[in-house]
Amino acid sequence: MVKKRMSIRELGDRARGEESTTETPVKERAPRAGAQVVHSNTRASQFHTPQSMMLPLPVSKREIKMDLIELDPTQSFASPINPRNQTLLSLDDPEVQNLERSIRTDQQRDPVLARRIKIDGEVRYEVIAGTTRRFVCEHLNQIVEGGFKLRAWVGDIPDGDRRAIAISENRDRRDLSAWEEAIDAARYCAMDDNHYKTQDVLASELGMTRPKLNKLLQIAKIPQYVIESLTSPQLLTQNAGAALASKVGQLTSKQSEALKTFVAASKYDNLLNLQKAIQTEIEKPKKKAPVFASKPYVVRDEQGVRAKITRHRTQKDQFKVDLFGLSEQDESWLVGILEERFSGESSR
Repeated sequence: MVKKRMSIRELGDRARGEESTTETPVKERAPRAGAQVVHSNTRASQFHTPQSMMLPLPVSKREIKMDLIELDPTQSFASPINPRNQTLLSLDDPEVQNLERSIRTDQQRDPVLARRIKIDGEVRYEVIAGTTRRFVCEHLNQIVEGGFKLRAWVGDIPDGDRRAIAISENRDRRDLSAWEEAIDAARYCAMDDNHYKTQDVLASELGMTRPKLNKLLQIAKIPQYVIESLTSPQLLTQNAGAALASKVGQLTSKQSEALKTFVAASKYDNLLNLQKAIQTEIEKPKKKAPVFASKPYVVRDEQGVRAKITRHRTQKDQFKVDLFGLSEQDESWLVGILEERFSGESSR
């Protein structure tokens, strides 16, 4: 049998063209905790004859055999080398919803790309390309009676080719969000082998211009909790991401914590609304140092009056501090009292 040389995209096209049309009825079962029952009349097809193709490797510059199989999604995991952030995959994302609907109705037409590895003596499948499809099939496997199989092209893909294959497949199908691309670029620049490279060299190796790399490195500073507040990371474009990164960079640590709590309670399907929430946090009036009245501010403890603070009679922005019986060991105590006062957390 002569094996045809195929690209990653063509592998999926070939699989669609040769897949069996035999359908297996699906019985409904009680959903697992937190799951909804899917009323489906189809499931992934069972293949009775093996299928194989030759995949050209982008880095190794050779070809490897890929076999088309079906596997339990729970035996697979998303490759850590894939720049798509797996924690951002959500059924709230309209694009993921469309994919779930398509696979549930028409079966998984495009197999993922994976390799076998052993973990603790057991065979597992590292999904290098197609992690969103893996996510959807894993979800369907939880809610469809009898489970739902994940279709995959499986072969001995070398370590050095994984990243290039994952990036190529992402661009062909569902491109990375600006934030995911930014995190991937920042991670690449931070690699030990790249510490002494100029940004021009790094940009060239990443296949982009230096201005684009600079913009992505700025976007990479946006905390993940901000991106998680969006219904889809795809809502963040590069230009909007750079502007958002600038706004987030203006937040103090306290404002960042307040914003984190605030956005965690909401999901934004519009980037403008998220930007307004951040701007509101920035524009909140900051606490000012308390204004002393004519009455002195007195610090007491069990030994009596230890300090007295009064406003200067002629210089309104200056104060007079009288200390009573303080030793050097008491200095830190006094500093703490003053910091507490000027942060507005103590009372007279």
